[in-house]
Amino acid sequence: MSSRETDEALSALIVSTKRIQRKLDLLQVAKFLDVAIKGLGSLETVSERIGVSPEMLRQFACVKKLAPQVKRLVASGAISSVDVAYRLSKLTSADQLYVAAMVSKGRLVSADVRAIVALRMANPRTPISKITERVMASRPIKEYEARFVVPATGRDPQALRGRFSRLVGEDNIRAFSVENQVGTLVVSPEGKDRLQEAARKHRLTKRELIDGLVSGGIP
Repeated sequence: MSSRETDEALSALIVSTKRIQRKLDLLQVAKFLDVAIKGLGSLETVSERIGVSPEMLRQFACVKKLAPQVKRLVASGAISSVDVAYRLSKLTSADQLYVAAMVSKGRLVSADVRAIVALRMANPRTPISKITERVMASRPIKEYEARFVVPATGRDPQALRGRFSRLVGEDNIRAFSVENQVGTLVVSPEGKDRLQEAARKHRLTKRELIDGLVSGGIP
């Protein structure tokens, strides 16, 4: 493994493991991780070089354990959450296919997949469809509301809404307004999950993430 290939892999990993919207799909990230590990000798060394925890890197590595059909969904961008991919890798191929299809259609989010995997471990003989139905039926019907200050020289409200829309999905925005430099965002439970996931990736609270999006500090 040449030092140039290792350096290219490390650069790709730095960009792709620390951003909400990555240019590479998870399979590509996993391949670069393999190259970096071969070049540096261990996952822990890669972790130290790029400043990402070994636990997070192991989640990216687990993408390789996905069933071929699920990998195609990952490659197409239908599944882009590393947390979802990591949880799916714990299931059998048949279970992966069922749950992944639901994720790709927007019917399940990360929190749902985590709950499904936990229930599957406790109920190995129950059909995955029944487990999924139980999880979906138990969802709390709660919206998430956040208020934030928009600087006087801040962004156009529509442009700002666009930033939130790209993050949580337009269908998950229940309400958005800006009046007298005070903004209000109301999102669905799925929208809240996406905010939480993005905040986790940035190692921020939801409040810090929202403020960063408003100020432009987070691209």
